[in-house]
Amino acid sequence: MLKHYVEFLLPGSFFPESIVREVADRTRPPIDTPKNCFGYTFFSRTEVELDGEILRGQIKDRSPRTYFGKVMTLEEVKAMPGDNRILISNVSQYPRGAVKTVCGNWQPLEEGDVVIQAEVPV
Repeated sequence: MLKHYVEFLLPGSFFPESIVREVADRTRPPIDTPKNCFGYTFFSRTEVELDGEILRGQIKDRSPRTYFGKVMTLEEVKAMPGDNRILISNVSQYPRGAVKTVCGNWQPLEEGDVVIQAEVPV
């Protein structure tokens, strides 16, 4: 049986942490967003019960990410006060820019990603 999931993205030490929950469908934004969530993505996978065991297939049909935050272009990052050399170097690698999320972390803006405009920390 094909099942659908939402993966909520949370700040982590080096990479985002996540919480995964099953959803009925992928057409609506999730309403039970965890605290400190800065974005989410949907995915699907096939699950089968065999001899009392649930067998889960590979993740497939992963959606682009939806972020809560503000899109920042390379020019906007360069105009920020302070020593931002590392951030500037990182953002220069992303043609679409980056997202400063509601949690204050930065994420690359990939093709297809969506940003829901939200207040970000200074």
